[in-house]
Amino acid sequence: EMNYLTIIIEKISLNNQLIQQIAEKDTELIRSISEFIAAHNKEDQYEFFIEAFLIFINKLSKYPTCIQNLVDARIPEVGLDYISKGKQLKIDEMDIDDLIQKLSSIQNVMKIIKNCYERNIKESDKKAIQDMVRNHSEMINISDQLLQKYSDHDDIAIIVVNIIICFNSINKQLKPARVKTWIENFTNRLIKCPNSKEIDKRYKMWYMEKYVFILELLVTKNIDKIEKDITIKLTEITKLDKAYFNRTTWYKLVKILAHLRYLSILFNDKDIFKNIFLFILEA
Repeated sequence: EMNYLTIIIEKISLNNQLIQQIAEKDTELIRSISEFIAAHNKEDQYEFFIEAFLIFINKLSKYPTCIQNLVDARIPEVGLDYISKGKQLKIDEMDIDDLIQKLSSIQNVMKIIKNCYERNIKESDKKAIQDMVRNHSEMINISDQLLQKYSDHDDIAIIVVNIIICFNSINKQLKPARVKTWIENFTNRLIKCPNSKEIDKRYKMWYMEKYVFILELLVTKNIDKIEKDITIKLTEITKLDKAYFNRTTWYKLVKILAHLRYLSILFNDKDIFKNIFLFILEA
């Protein structure tokens, strides 16, 4: 029965119209999923089903009409509890495949919570989410350690930074030095990607879009931490090989430039000014 239910949930997830109808009306399903996760979060045999439900809830959380129902069903609390149980936090002891699976689970939960927090919910619920996330702030340190340990593994780095960004969107606890390090890290990844021999040409556009997405979030969520030296580093994106750009990449890169408060100071440098001007024209 659980296998059958999981197949149905996966099929529904592929149909945006059905997802929207559930988001607007089906509070009973959301409550049932929350109760199931809470009841079985320590039992390994249910892990596959819980992961499938979290992916489904993550899709629901993109619809504003559903957000208060998710909060009322205690989804943020149940999700945080699930990713904090037992082996879920021993991610530095796992092999790569298991690690990516666990990190993906944490990422799903944090995206759900971030979507709930940033929508129009009761102030008391916002405060409760802030407190819950603050009590799990050790995940930022664990994520940071993983980012250093697997600095050459792109898939892990992308997931880890997404997790950190979700935490930071709720509790502004990131130090400027960390933000600077991550921006430099992903700017370098972005610059190297077009000429990388390690990444298949078929996937370069996908990776570049992911790097740009992370840079956009790091910049727009930490504008007060973007100093002149980071701004200079980010202007290097104007020199990128644009063969693997798509419309989303172009848009997000221009958006990044638009959020750099020290950019106007750099216009005294004719080369930087020319590169930015030509980049925007080409976009």
